[in-house]
Amino acid sequence: MADLQGRWDADSTYTIDDVQSTFLGASGLLLEIFPDSTWSAWDSTRTVFPGRYTGRFTLHGDTLLMRGIRGTRSSVDTMAVKLRFLGNRLELDQPSAGRYSFFHKRKPLDSVSVDSLLRDSLWLHVGTQVDPDSLRLEPLRADFDYVRFGTDRMAWDYRRQGIATTDSGSLVKSGANWTWRSNSGDREILIELMQKDSLRLWSFAAGRLDSGFHIFRRAFKRHPFDLDMRPALGHLRSDSIKTNTSSITNDYGQYYDLIVRDDHSVEMETDMPALPIFSEWKIDSGSLWLSAGGKNPVKFRLDTLSPPRIRMTTDSGAAFSRVTQFFQSKVDGARFAAHPLERFDSAGYFRISFGPDSLWYFSLANFRAGAPARHEIASIAGTDTLWSALSEFSDRETFTSGQPNFFFAFEARNSALGKFTCVATPSQEFAIRLVNNSDPSVAEGQVQGTCVIRKSEKPASDSLLSIDGAFRLKRNGLNRAFSASLWNLQ
Repeated sequence: MADLQGRWDADSTYTIDDVQSTFLGASGLLLEIFPDSTWSAWDSTRTVFPGRYTGRFTLHGDTLLMRGIRGTRSSVDTMAVKLRFLGNRLELDQPSAGRYSFFHKRKPLDSVSVDSLLRDSLWLHVGTQVDPDSLRLEPLRADFDYVRFGTDRMAWDYRRQGIATTDSGSLVKSGANWTWRSNSGDREILIELMQKDSLRLWSFAAGRLDSGFHIFRRAFKRHPFDLDMRPALGHLRSDSIKTNTSSITNDYGQYYDLIVRDDHSVEMETDMPALPIFSEWKIDSGSLWLSAGGKNPVKFRLDTLSPPRIRMTTDSGAAFSRVTQFFQSKVDGARFAAHPLERFDSAGYFRISFGPDSLWYFSLANFRAGAPARHEIASIAGTDTLWSALSEFSDRETFTSGQPNFFFAFEARNSALGKFTCVATPSQEFAIRLVNNSDPSVAEGQVQGTCVIRKSEKPASDSLLSIDGAFRLKRNGLNRAFSASLWNLQ
């Protein structure tokens, strides 16, 4: 059987009625004999075989018989096989037709050439021959398999809906049969490099070749439809939303976060309910599809920018009235529940707490004519908070209420006072203190002290209100002196 394995080109054929043989050298008749006792033939002229023809071998006495298994009438015929010379000539006898055909064996690649072609190479799985009569091709839309060869190593990447699982290990070669010592256990395999750009991989069962083989073609990069979802798994914090007419920067209280999991579920954290709230994802033909509750999925193009940034682009349709781009950053969102303001990575904000109540203010650089050091802080979400303002010198980073030209005030609402205004005054202790931060482009600190209630809807039992909070602002410069106020955002 080892001598029979390989590809055979037809030389000539004749029947008992012919005066001379028919030369078949350029007819395109190819006979291939596989190591699992199956065979396949293709005869474009239908001189020897009726077109496509497949079968299996059986042994009868000292004669190897080839019996066809295709649905043509001649497929029930049995042909005897004889090897001649040094195993490089094949005679195929078909008694029912009185036909004798002769073939010569194609010379396979030598082991040195095989090792050279396999070394540091990538191969894409394109199909599986489950039996001689059945070839199952890969659709190459959502699932992809690759094998990669290194120096005496092989890795098999199983990619399912963009999620890869890799099985790798060393290769121990013994003739044509190799042992792959992978992470999942030792496996005996047979690798046939039929051409420089295609190979077949066989596996063994109980020490014998398992029927069927995997077909791979040489690849120099991943398939263009092979979307790698691993960079997008996790918490994708919304940075901005852009359309062809406008842009929304999600720095000031608005957010549209996606939590993408490897079980194909999507969880949304957002305060923008007008946009779609997705719950599932899949990939198809290189695109990411997001859907919610059985509704028609929305198609996105997923681009990995400079990690961990991701861009998702969708065309106009039922879900979006125009081309829309979502710019996301992959972050650890575990702290957002307890520290919600950390979601706004590039925003400036204050968090002011008084008793059980807490306010969020987001910084807006608002330069007024004649007062370049004054900036306002505005609350974006909700109607309970109306305004907050501060004024300070641009060359200072830490302020107290006792300093001249320092002003801090905010307006809020709670159950005890209704809507009220509270102002820090020099007579009361109030401070904005800078704290150490590993990021030199960001200023972070604490807001602590007492402010004076100037007016309120309900009578106040005490004119003083103790407040506590924090701030985070983008500096106007990186590793250099401030060119403007600490509160000026880039």
